[in-house]
Amino acid sequence: MAGKLDVREFVRDLLGGIKDRDILSKFGINAKQMVRVVNKLISEGIITRQQYDERQRTIKRLAAHEEKDFLQSLHHCPLCGHMHPNPFKTCPACGTDVSAYATEGVLPDPNREITGRQTDLDGPGGLAGAYPSSREAPRRSVEKSPSATVLPPASTVVEAPIHEPTEPEAQAEPVSEDLLRLVGMSLDDLSPFPGRSEFLPGNEYLITRVLADNPKSAILAAEDPSLEDCPVRVKLIKPAAAEDKDLARIVDRTVMYQAGLDDPNVVTAIGTASLEGRKVIICEYLPLNMEEIIRGEPDGVPLDLLETVIPQILNGLGYSHTHRGRDGVVRRLGHYDLKPSKILMDAEMKVAKIDDCGFCRALFETRGFKNRLWQEPGADFVALAPETFIMKAKYVNAILVDIYALGALLYRMTTGKPPFLGTDAEEYEFAHMKTYPVPPRVHRYAVPAWLDHMILKCLEKEPAKRWRSATQMELAVGKDIFS
Repeated sequence: MAGKLDVREFVRDLLGGIKDRDILSKFGINAKQMVRVVNKLISEGIITRQQYDERQRTIKRLAAHEEKDFLQSLHHCPLCGHMHPNPFKTCPACGTDVSAYATEGVLPDPNREITGRQTDLDGPGGLAGAYPSSREAPRRSVEKSPSATVLPPASTVVEAPIHEPTEPEAQAEPVSEDLLRLVGMSLDDLSPFPGRSEFLPGNEYLITRVLADNPKSAILAAEDPSLEDCPVRVKLIKPAAAEDKDLARIVDRTVMYQAGLDDPNVVTAIGTASLEGRKVIICEYLPLNMEEIIRGEPDGVPLDLLETVIPQILNGLGYSHTHRGRDGVVRRLGHYDLKPSKILMDAEMKVAKIDDCGFCRALFETRGFKNRLWQEPGADFVALAPETFIMKAKYVNAILVDIYALGALLYRMTTGKPPFLGTDAEEYEFAHMKTYPVPPRVHRYAVPAWLDHMILKCLEKEPAKRWRSATQMELAVGKDIFS
């Protein structure tokens, strides 16, 4: 505490229902100091326990009223019940043109043709079969007769265009000149990890192209000219990721974690090399990633591919979360940055592997876990769990943060779109904390019920309500255990 606390003003604000965060800001104290002050006030009889408990109930009532007012301010689609803070003429969830209802009160035909969207409304995943959830505004049952449907007021739909935010990951950055200059350079001092030398059949590898240029790292492809089609991936960790820390320590710790991983659904780290004096990590090469596949499937990845890929992703993540490394040490590695670009696939799209397991853990440990995840360069705001906006990475449960990110990943794979939209960190924080995603089956009616429920359970606001592990999810794949 910077100075003496005005007890009378503090007590007035406390019992007046002022929220904790506003009290902390006003009096310049932190949460621990506030707890000590409140305990002292109670022990000295200045306030009673009953007064404090009533204050807590008052705050909850005010929060409930605020939430109710917010929900009532939203604009609803008369067909699928989707809620949006801005007025719209075309529903962002089901594609319904609601302008006719705004002017004439006519409900659109649910069996109409919807351009560019799934139209099999009568199939097993049809809109009428979409599950009800108590966590979102109740969706109205749709009959062919408009009179049988409870509709929102016509004033909720006006002519104003809807604002369409963009997904951060879809905004590709140009490759830097420094990286392009590395094309044609040779890898020196190749050093395969024990038991991984078979992945490096050649000895003279040259950088052939830049695969990705990310804020914290770059991914390059390298090949030996004497070999035919035997490329490897080269990870170059950038100095910006170190934030004035020893970059070599970050690389060495990443190597320690990745060298110990040995699972068919985790990208294999092969060894290390030197590129213009910088230590780089060599990994197995896979030509595709899920981000590219999703961009080519705007309505969602084909269901047969989902059935192939999802169990593999769950297996790889579950292994990373709890495994015994090749060195015999048991480790629990949270990914912290799970998103479509981190899921690599072979050319036949039959094998899926998770990339970068252990990298963020090594990064945070070396830098001292000083940031929140949303503050990290290149953070994927779409996939950040609500708690990551208010807690430093050191204090969040990495497993449950990954489960939430996995829900966002599966949502994108299933529907071709992100579960939340925004334009900056503040908008995404509000979306993750205060709004609920439209069930995937509203976007795509053929999505099986078990997958719809699985994704939404991943995206629970409260960590304790999510899946406990990826392994638990893997055991539930394809099973109708939710009804």
